[in-house]
Parts: sequence; structure tokens; C-alpha cells
Amino acid sequence: MGRGLSRCSRGALGPGAGIVVSLVALAVSWPVALATAGFYIGFRLLEDYLIMPRTMKFAVDVHPFVTIVAVLIGGALLGIVGALVAVPAAVALGLLLDEFVFPHLDHL
Repeated sequence: MGRGLSRCSRGALGPGAGIVVSLVALAVSWPVALATAGFYIGFRLLEDYLIMPRTMKFAVDVHPFVTIVAVLIGGALLGIVGALVAVPAAVALGLLLDEFVFPHLDHL
């Protein structure tokens, strides 16, 4: 339980931490603040759209594209709550499809 809470709080605090770090870097100079903000944005994009979908593929056996689409649709429909429950819902839907809609494909 503690591990999941940590991941959830990091997701909620991550953008705020990037803003705070960029503001502190602004005390040094504009170029340092812009470089810090650019690095942070690049890092978040890399993690959110490349690393995490591949990690989810191994954790829950879902294709990375399905993970991204599920989170985007869940977020569009239900906001933050939808984005949080999107991957488990996609896994459940995949299991239902495998068990009841396409069971005959395993016997070929």
C-alpha cells in the first residue's frame, strides 16, 4: 500500500516540484531557469510516454499503445480519476475479451 501511495503522490507533486525547481533556478539566471525547465519537461515527456508504457507492458502485459490510449481516453472522460483507473480497466477489458469474446482463437 505504501508503494502505491508513493507513486500516486509523486504523480500529483511532480509538476509542482518542476515549477519550484525552475523558480529557484530563476534566482541564478534566466538561461539556467530555461535550461532547468526544458530538462524537466523533456524528462517528464520521456518518462510518461516512453518509459512508463513499456514498464506497464511487463507489469500488466498490456501493449504500450493500449496504455497510452487508455490513459488519454480515461482522462478525457473522467479527468484525473479516469486516468488513474484507465490501465486497470484496460487490463480487465482485455481479460474479458480473451475469455468470452475470442476464446476459440486459443484452440486453433
